Amino acid sequence: MKKLLLIVAAVLLLGLAYYGEKPLLTQNSLPEMEAFYNESLHLDQMSADSVENYIIKVKGFTINKPNAKYDPLYSDIKENIKKKTNKDYFIY
Repeated sequence: MKKLLLIVAAVLLLGLAYYGEKPLLTQNSLPEMEAFYNESLHLDQMSADSVENYIIKVKGFTINKPNAKYDPLYSDIKENIKKKTNKDYFIY
């Protein structure tokens, strides 16, 4: 009986180790968020007015689609904006 319990425990531990390597839930980015992210990579080449317009565009999108804030690229977009402007525009 003890051997059987040890075998079951070992199999469960191996299974947990396997699933620990990859996320259980993966979320694909919205096409709009991918476009925003790609644009955020070039903020350093934009004028201050263009950056402000970009921020308004991103904020408007996240207001219209609140789930966009949970997109995997959202935090990267925010970080790219913060690097360019030295301000956190996304404090709610």
